[in-house]
Amino acid sequence: MTIDEMNDVRREFGFSYKAVAEKTGLPLSTVQKVLGGRIKSPRYETLSALNSFFFEYKGCYSFINDGTRDMLFVNESVPAYNFDLGESKRQGEYTIDDYYKLPEDRRVELIDGVLYDMASPTSIHQMIVGKLHAMFLSLIASSGVDCIPFIAPCDVKIDKDDDKTIVEPDLFIVCDKSKIAKKRINGAPDLIIEVLSPSSKKYDHYVKFARYGRAGVREYWIVDWEKQRVTVHDMIENIPHVYTFDDKVPVGISAGKAIIDFSEVKEYIDFLL
Repeated sequence: MTIDEMNDVRREFGFSYKAVAEKTGLPLSTVQKVLGGRIKSPRYETLSALNSFFFEYKGCYSFINDGTRDMLFVNESVPAYNFDLGESKRQGEYTIDDYYKLPEDRRVELIDGVLYDMASPTSIHQMIVGKLHAMFLSLIASSGVDCIPFIAPCDVKIDKDDDKTIVEPDLFIVCDKSKIAKKRINGAPDLIIEVLSPSSKKYDHYVKFARYGRAGVREYWIVDWEKQRVTVHDMIENIPHVYTFDDKVPVGISAGKAIIDFSEVKEYIDFLL
């Protein structure tokens, strides 16, 4: 990324020089000089640290602002499946009715009429999701937060009036119990957590990020176990916060009542890292 691109992302997400310095581990004076254009040839280590930090947000910034929205990744979605839906349809035209005609052993999500294949999760993915679900169950019980955590697979019709979107987040929390039906969840969860897999990084970072934001999800966590990093998006304020697996991550929707200690997650999966 160029310095100008970094500054575009910094301004879009409201990062101060101090925040960038804290997140990258660089001296504040260095960040100010490099991003302010006062150092024309920064050291490789400095540029690498800045690029690594800003790159994660560049995709979201470009994706939201270039007008392509969810159609950006249509070509990476799965083709129409080899079974009879009763009529010929292309990606972008599928509905929830089509989704429920799929074979039960076929794991897909439907976003804006596009069917996306869901690869089988890995063991480390499932360990992280299971551990977080157990931690949220315990936190909710002890903190008095009147919400219910769910774990995949569970269908979420994320917009009540949208008949072209059904998702299955890895983990999500619903505080409005009127959204909970016997068959599925009807409406946007308050918090959604996706644990990255190699095949789902673009999908989770961009397609789901945009769709969850449009649906009214209040908080979106992306857990990258390879980098041992947790990106927490405040979807209301459009502010991301980045944590490591050594940090205690506050649950925004709990109004300060709940914190997830990711060192417990790290210890749980340590033998696989």
